Amino acid sequence: SGGAALVPMPEAPEHAPAVEQPKGDMDKYWSRDSQGRPFRLPFKPTEQDLQRARTLDRRIADFVRDNGLEDRVGRIMQNMLPDDVEKVLDEGTVPRNCSNPNAVVVARVRRVEKAMQRPNAMKRYDRRQRSPSPYSPPPRRSRSGRRHNHGGGGGGHRRAP
Repeated sequence: SGGAALVPMPEAPEHAPAVEQPKGDMDKYWSRDSQGRPFRLPFKPTEQDLQRARTLDRRIADFVRDNGLEDRVGRIMQNMLPDDVEKVLDEGTVPRNCSNPNAVVVARVRRVEKAMQRPNAMKRYDRRQRSPSPYSPPPRRSRSGRRHNHGGGGGGHRRAP
């Protein structure tokens, strides 16, 4: 009726070959299954990739040690993309008169990731239970010192049976 006619897409052959002819870099990352459906090949790091990762891990460990950072900041940096870590490391050491070097480095991480339009990924970086920071305040207690019963029921008193 007044709209454009829809043309059906051609169907894939019933028994498509498992792998098509190479198409540049696409063949490096993609293949086809026995039914002709595309799938992504697993990443296989080269020796150069592995060497870069080892070097970067060493640089991160040195950076954490030299700046007196907490282990969790090192874990955050290890979970970043390598190019982003390079940018954070290239900003240099934290000034010695800094009262909280951990916060300085985490701010650098956030700034680099924001500039690269990455999601705020601080939650995904460090899933371990955090060790108490010497800069964090002690845990807060309720003002009454007692736990409050937020459940319903009986006013907090129990009757003897």
